Amino acid sequence: MRVFIGIKLSQFSNLYYKELSDEIKKYCSKGNFHNLNNYHMTLYFIGDIDEDKLAQIKNICEEVSKNIKKFSVSTGVLNSFDKKNRKILWFGLSDGSLEMQNLYKLLRDEFKKYGFDIDERFTPHLTIGRNVLLDNIDLAEISDGLNYREYKSEISELILFESKRVSDALIYDPILKFEFKDWLLNYIYITILC
Repeated sequence: MRVFIGIKLSQFSNLYYKELSDEIKKYCSKGNFHNLNNYHMTLYFIGDIDEDKLAQIKNICEEVSKNIKKFSVSTGVLNSFDKKNRKILWFGLSDGSLEMQNLYKLLRDEFKKYGFDIDERFTPHLTIGRNVLLDNIDLAEISDGLNYREYKSEISELILFESKRVSDALIYDPILKFEFKDWLLNYIYITILC
């Protein structure tokens, strides 16, 4: 089973990213672009695991999620990670980046306790395309021509996704969800009642 931990955005945000992605495709000669149902933000790509690791991952995500309160993210501008002559295209965040960084740090620290190898670096982003080859145009030119709008998404849970191929299409299937507990708000509420 090939898995990763991430978050999903609102359906409105996904439709917006799909609209932008379709516009960007006009400037590309090649590339694998996500379909509407696959938009997400990866926090930690784990890879292939067995049942024993799944139990550990579940414990880690439960521990982290009870220490996080809900937060919002909103869209940023187009950017890329370069791999040889191809690009991974992604959108950053204009709001919620600090919360995503903090969430990542909590996950990183918990995974390290269990002996997982996790990267110290993290850039909050939403990947829209992989192995993209642009048609003699600068990414900044494409970005400048996009009709950016701000869509906020409330983030209220961690999701463990399984990455699999179905009929030659890549599918990211949520297999476990870990709702943020808002422990501080619950503590304040209980304290007021007592």
